[in-house]
Amino acid sequence: MLDRASMLRRVAIFFMTAGVVFGALAIGQGKQGVTLELGAISTVEFVADRSITVVDEAATEVAEQVAREAVEPVLRTDGSVEGEVRSRISEVLDEVEASVVDTPPAISVTPLPDEPDPTTTTSPSTTVPDEETPSTTTTTVPVELVTGTVTGQVFIDVGEEADLLFDEGIDVALVGIDVTVVGADGFWTTVSSGADGSFTAEDVVVDGPVIVAIDLEDPSLPESLVISSANQRQDLDGGGTDVVAEAFVFRPNVVPRDAAESNLLGAYPDLDLATVATLVDVAREDIVRIARGRSPQLSQIEARALDAAGNALESGIEESEVPAVRAQIKQSATTRLVIIDGQPDESASAAAADLAGVFLMANRVEDEALFLDQQDAAAELVPDVEVDYSPGELIVGVGEEISQPALAAIEGLDLNRPDPVGYGALAVLSAVLVLMIFAYLARFRPGFWPPTAVFPSSASSSCSLPSPSAAWNWPRARSVTTPTSLGTPSRPPASGS
Repeated sequence: MLDRASMLRRVAIFFMTAGVVFGALAIGQGKQGVTLELGAISTVEFVADRSITVVDEAATEVAEQVAREAVEPVLRTDGSVEGEVRSRISEVLDEVEASVVDTPPAISVTPLPDEPDPTTTTSPSTTVPDEETPSTTTTTVPVELVTGTVTGQVFIDVGEEADLLFDEGIDVALVGIDVTVVGADGFWTTVSSGADGSFTAEDVVVDGPVIVAIDLEDPSLPESLVISSANQRQDLDGGGTDVVAEAFVFRPNVVPRDAAESNLLGAYPDLDLATVATLVDVAREDIVRIARGRSPQLSQIEARALDAAGNALESGIEESEVPAVRAQIKQSATTRLVIIDGQPDESASAAAADLAGVFLMANRVEDEALFLDQQDAAAELVPDVEVDYSPGELIVGVGEEISQPALAAIEGLDLNRPDPVGYGALAVLSAVLVLMIFAYLARFRPGFWPPTAVFPSSASSSCSLPSPSAAWNWPRARSVTTPTSLGTPSRPPASGS
């Protein structure tokens, strides 16, 4: 019978041997996964083991982009465009008005003498000797002052040349302009110019120096006028007779026509030359119109230009339509003429059309936010582009580039996982192999593993019995002792035999 320690040792050896065999068999078992990257070259072949459908993201993105591009731009009417167009047209007309007015020349004005106080003024007198008693008596007699009239005229010289002569029907009489006349006695007389621009001051002391002057800051004087000569104050010699003053001649204070046109073209180069010339002429003439009490006509051109631009923008204009609409506005200028001084004026009509056309802008603009929303909505309606793989179908071969659908299929089918090892089967196989080895040793190598037997101590002598199987005997010298109770006594081997 085997003792407990021997049995445990043999069991331990069995399991250790089985474990070593199991480990040796498990080495290299199962396919290991490989690193897969999009666009990389595959080093192994992947075949679908079942059906799978994956999304081709690149093809889907292309289809979505096509759907986005198919969406028409979304347009809306920008209400601020009309206001901007009107503002720019009015800005041009304001610039024209300012550009034709020249800087007024500096005129040195001599102030008028202070008027004397009537309560302290004494009349001039002379001493006359008494005829009856000339040597003893004299009489003081007041000197009689010589009075007369002072006349003159105030007008605007409209002609190209300043001739200082009033041409009725051409030049413009200035009405209601205050003229101050200072007589030889120092007293002032203020009169106003009449319908023809003339003025008359009566009962002016004229037997000495007489001053005739006008106030250039008089609000009655029209703006943009300048006196043509330095005769704002005229110092005249009365001479005891009526005095005729020189005419107070004003001229429009305008920039030379060529200079005004050049400045305007520099500021607005898109305007036609004819338009610039017309605007400058009308603006220059407006100065005289205002002086005559008539309405300026530059505003007529502005009104027609604003009207034409507003009508065009009312129906909405896209950017591609602007040239055609400009042409239509110019054509309409011949049918709707601007009225200047009560008469149709073709050049003014053409100028208004040119103004409207040059500054016309598209007011049908893209609604960027809504357009992007509609593009996104169109892209969302595009179905995913799918790729189907059937069982046994090659997904990617060795040396082929890994596409996005192929990578998705490989990952979806979990084809890149390591092959599971049948560890239970290996364990059984290992145990079977070890048992076969032990059986082989027991059958064909009986002396490989000897047993150890222990008998009860009550026997008078100890003896060793062979094990039930000779396979457990170690290969060494043996002695057999036969107990007396079991039969024939043992005999020692004969020496020398």
